Amino acid sequence: VTFDAMSVKGGVFFEYNTGRVLGFPFDDGMRAAVLSEFNNRAQSLQDHGAVHEPEVAKHYLVFYFVGLGVSNFAFPVARFAMTSIKAANLAYMFNRVVAELARHTFVAVAAVFDGAQENRTFQKMHARRPASDFLRGVDVTWNTDFLVAMPHPVFGSDFPIFLFSDTPHGVKKVVNALE
Repeated sequence: VTFDAMSVKGGVFFEYNTGRVLGFPFDDGMRAAVLSEFNNRAQSLQDHGAVHEPEVAKHYLVFYFVGLGVSNFAFPVARFAMTSIKAANLAYMFNRVVAELARHTFVAVAAVFDGAQENRTFQKMHARRPASDFLRGVDVTWNTDFLVAMPHPVFGSDFPIFLFSDTPHGVKKVVNALE
């Protein structure tokens, strides 16, 4: 399972109560039209007793399942328009996605994500098994005490999910820092 969040600069408009995406503004005219519809729906929700006003999303989070050893086998599992991303919410959503995949006989063996702060915190929250658990009998010269895997939320610790921060995002950060 891989997941990534994108910052939405122009705004994704969605209904708070349903999470339904209302639209993506591409220019000022479209933005005004979408905002007008957004305000109309917000007023309608308030008129019908909604407790929260709809909010403009600042992030769009997508979870993908990618098959191992099968070329081009990948599909989006879940996507969320969000006002903010917190590691605890990310952990909850990840566990739900993995559980739903397992319910449909897809077994997650790895989680791949970029180095965003909420992802690093997610990794610290979930990682429980050191590399040494998986390198028994292998002669290595480096410290193997660092944590690399978490227990599967459905199948338990006998079925680890390995946690990886993907290299391309790390390289992109270095390049961006040098520019």
